[in-house]
Amino acid sequence: MSKHLGKGLADLMEDQKKGLSFVSRKGGGAVSYLPIQNLSPNPFQPRKKFNEEELKELAKSIEVKGVLQPILVRPKKNAPNLFEIIAGERRWRASQIANFLEIPAIIKNFTDREILEVALIENVQRKNMNPIDEAKGLQMLYDKFGYSYKEIANRIGKTQGHVSNLVRLLELPSDIKREVENGNISVSKARAMITAVPEDEEEKKEFIEKAKVGTVKDLKEEIKKQRQERDEKEKIISFNSKSELQKDLLHVKLMEHEKIAQNFIGDKFKELAQEKDGKITIKMQFNSFEDLEKWIEERK
Repeated sequence: MSKHLGKGLADLMEDQKKGLSFVSRKGGGAVSYLPIQNLSPNPFQPRKKFNEEELKELAKSIEVKGVLQPILVRPKKNAPNLFEIIAGERRWRASQIANFLEIPAIIKNFTDREILEVALIENVQRKNMNPIDEAKGLQMLYDKFGYSYKEIANRIGKTQGHVSNLVRLLELPSDIKREVENGNISVSKARAMITAVPEDEEEKKEFIEKAKVGTVKDLKEEIKKQRQERDEKEKIISFNSKSELQKDLLHVKLMEHEKIAQNFIGDKFKELAQEKDGKITIKMQFNSFEDLEKWIEERK
């Protein structure tokens, strides 16, 4: 993406941040009043959840003061007079609650990549997006539009470490991501949990509850304890596996030696066994004492 394009997006978002109208910028585009029903949400909007109470408060403000800042839209492909929201979805939703029929908007011909970038910048700057939605948006820039994490960091004004750490949250199981989305587990705790989630469902539930109520320090101690317990279990399993293997190998050897002993001793051979102390015993059976003497005599 060119430097010129990145600067243009940054400037647009800076105007939003200052509360200025895009009309005040040269070439910013004229404000149009569009029917609310002709607008649809940004298909690349990374933010999936909107706080209902905050929307109601914004709606009350709009009822009194109107929409002070135009939203940003683009024409919908192959759909005359219909538009997709690039930035300002909260204002659009709140305007519907306030029963407004129209909303001020500036129409721009943005690409898919540009509208995702604008949506991310808008939400990140205002800190009104949960970490999981933000991570999904950042990952979409990486997967769909070919950004590197360094480029993403530059675009949203964060460090590369912040971007990569946030995206790693997507590795968490869905039930833990849900707790992060709802604000029950902090990003710091979630990051610590990534490589420590128990496979057993009951253990995982207990782990999640501890994460919700404890501090980051408590959670790290719990993770350390779990790892030590897991390492001990793995050692025991490894030892038992080796012991079983050794037993199997010894059994095979005994069977081989038993066959050799049987061939050497003949039909008098009965059994070859290993005692608990490790000694090997060969059992032979004779019908009588004379039978034993005869067998010995034959082998002199």
